[in-house]
Amino acid sequence: MNGDHDFDLTIPAPHATVSRGPASVGAELRAVRERLGWKLPDIAARLKIRRVFLEAIEAGNLAALPAPTYAAGFIRSYAEAMGLDPEEILRRFRAEGMTRPRQPDLAFPQPVPDRAVPPGAVLFVVAVIGIAGYFLWYRHSEHELKMARMVPAVPAKLAPLAVP
Repeated sequence: MNGDHDFDLTIPAPHATVSRGPASVGAELRAVRERLGWKLPDIAARLKIRRVFLEAIEAGNLAALPAPTYAAGFIRSYAEAMGLDPEEILRRFRAEGMTRPRQPDLAFPQPVPDRAVPPGAVLFVVAVIGIAGYFLWYRHSEHELKMARMVPAVPAKLAPLAVP
């Protein structure tokens, strides 16, 4: 790769043939890589694909792969690097049922709009009622004082009869 490895990372002959036993695509890619003497970190660096993704492909662990479009690109690149027919490998990968199961469309419940009166409006109405109540009370008490002033004082001769 950059001279510090003791093996050759050149691409093998295009579309090399590998025995197609019952092995999965991931197992086949791993077998070719090991036969060529390449280490996974070196292939990951060469292809600029994270090692965990290549490990997931080799293990058939689809849950660890990103979106299907990216996974297909990774498989295609890996197959090309191994000298295998990328379209054939990708077709087999999909045929093995290794496609990501369609995720269900999740319908999250929407919060019900709060139909309560806003707190500011309640505060305003309470303030208006309070001010109106104070005004009515003040006017009523003023009227009572006025009425009390209109009543003449008790005459002096009746004062002893007034109840204390």
